[in-house]
Amino acid sequence: MEISKDRARDYISDLPQNIIDKILMLLPIEDAVRTTVLSKKWMYKWITIPELVFIDKFKWTQKLVSFIDRVLILHKGPLTNFTYYFLWSHNSLNLNQWIIHLANKEIKELIINSFCINESITMPSYLYSCLNLTHLELFNCTLREPPPNFVGFKSLKSLILHHPDIKSPSFDRLLSSCPVLERLKIVSLMPLYLYSCLNLTHLELSRCALKEPPSNFVGFRSLKSLNLFEVDNKSGCFDSFLSICPVLERLEIVSCRHQNIRICAPNLKWLCINATVSITINKTRGTEDCLMLERFYNLIKVLSSLDGLEKLVVRDHFVKYLSVGYAAGKFRNATYNHLKYLELDDATFGHKELSATLFLVISSRNIQELQISAMFN
Repeated sequence: MEISKDRARDYISDLPQNIIDKILMLLPIEDAVRTTVLSKKWMYKWITIPELVFIDKFKWTQKLVSFIDRVLILHKGPLTNFTYYFLWSHNSLNLNQWIIHLANKEIKELIINSFCINESITMPSYLYSCLNLTHLELFNCTLREPPPNFVGFKSLKSLILHHPDIKSPSFDRLLSSCPVLERLKIVSLMPLYLYSCLNLTHLELSRCALKEPPSNFVGFRSLKSLNLFEVDNKSGCFDSFLSICPVLERLEIVSCRHQNIRICAPNLKWLCINATVSITINKTRGTEDCLMLERFYNLIKVLSSLDGLEKLVVRDHFVKYLSVGYAAGKFRNATYNHLKYLELDDATFGHKELSATLFLVISSRNIQELQISAMFN
């Protein structure tokens, strides 16, 4: 039986190149390159893919390095994203050549992720030639000092650094050269100076220590989301973050010691707070209650000032501190009419704690979802 020409036509091969690029980006890069064997039409279909993602899942680093070299040499057209994840030793990486090639391609998004625990990857100075970057994400990397002729990442909007190795003056200069930076995430870096990033909308800090802000610091006027995890607050820098954030909507403070929380955020809608304090075991019961009551005052001042709060997540003995304040009659007139979601994590429940929790729920007249996880000894 003879097949009609319409039925035999290769419709996929005749699709516009931008559609084929989108299809090929759904495949692992190795499979996308293998499409060259399909037919003559597909010989060079893959070379215009705008996003290249390489994942070294197995111990074949040298083979993958050679593959990346070949892909970059053959690639044609613009390149918006280059991502490389690797698990093993990277002694054979050709990073210098790759970064030079990416800079010439005017790369927009660069992600280098090293999961080698005891081995940091040193980024070449050519990184500072990638002047069109909008997103930079580096894991376990050593950053060299920016060269004297570095004009800055004028288009960089998102910067994520996990366990970076960089000298403080170099990092300060790097941040100050990113005038449109909106999203910043830093994991394990101290001391940290952030006060030149006045356009930040999202800030996430983990295991960091903050430097003192300058006297002329006007605050993060555009900040909408702030996450602080194990951030050292001995210098009292939290006030700089929380007292001048007029559009802040989401705040998470977890495992941050020495906190003296004072929030001025009338638009705050989402709050996650850790209420842990260190209580010495050999204290008398009365002194322990005084310490708990003092911490309760700090927390309840925060909550009572947040009239528009819609979501509240509290952890680590919060209910216990709440019960001390409730027993003292300190907040029985409080109401949280905007609260829709309440989560109590690792709560402890005796008679006092249960009464305080019930009062908090009753005071939240429009609550729609309640989640409680109890802690048992």
